[in-house]
Amino acid sequence: QYCTSQTSTQANITEKYGNQAKALMKKLDSTYHTILKVYSKDTIFVHNFKLAQSAWFKFFEFQEKAMYPSYPSQSYGDLALL
Repeated sequence: QYCTSQTSTQANITEKYGNQAKALMKKLDSTYHTILKVYSKDTIFVHNFKLAQSAWFKFFEFQEKAMYPSYPSQSYGDLALL
């Protein structure tokens, strides 16, 4: 959903989507730990699952860097922090 209200400010929009991103990351972390707990006896799976999760986070980080390169003379504003 996009904020279309004329009274929405950039700060409101940033806060809203920042809060949504935090909630999603919290849910992802909870799901990750639940999976580790459920499969704790399957050490091969747990090992591979942790490797996959680590690779996913690296992909996420580098995808963001590709989309928003950190040029010294360019700024992407508040949304780059999300």
